[in-house]
Amino acid sequence: YAPYFFGDDIDLDLNSCDRSDLLAEYMVTCTNSRGWTEEVGLHRPNPYGLYDINGNVWEWCQDAWHDSYQGAPADDSPWEVPVSNFRVVRGGSWTYRPQQCRSASRDYNAPNKGDFFIGFRVVRVPQ
Repeated sequence: YAPYFFGDDIDLDLNSCDRSDLLAEYMVTCTNSRGWTEEVGLHRPNPYGLYDINGNVWEWCQDAWHDSYQGAPADDSPWEVPVSNFRVVRGGSWTYRPQQCRSASRDYNAPNKGDFFIGFRVVRVPQ
């Protein structure tokens, strides 16, 4: 998997607030935000039809936080534990630099703590 849907790297020459550049077309970061979380769908969708996957807000994941992937389920199922003080968030937010706003960016937060740059995405599995 590539860190970004458009490849392995971002061209640092694109890291400007110019709304016509590739990054500004697809993601909200500290270089192009208006200083708050933006409404979903103001930017272009990625090739999979998904909006704001990178940047805008960190997205909650079902996985419990672990420092590494050692011992992670091999079948891509959520990595649960009986008691966990932290859950995984992914994707970066508008408070981060463009290089950090990617699906591979991973951090953690307490599940009972909300913040203005953390959200979630509802997923519907077709039947």
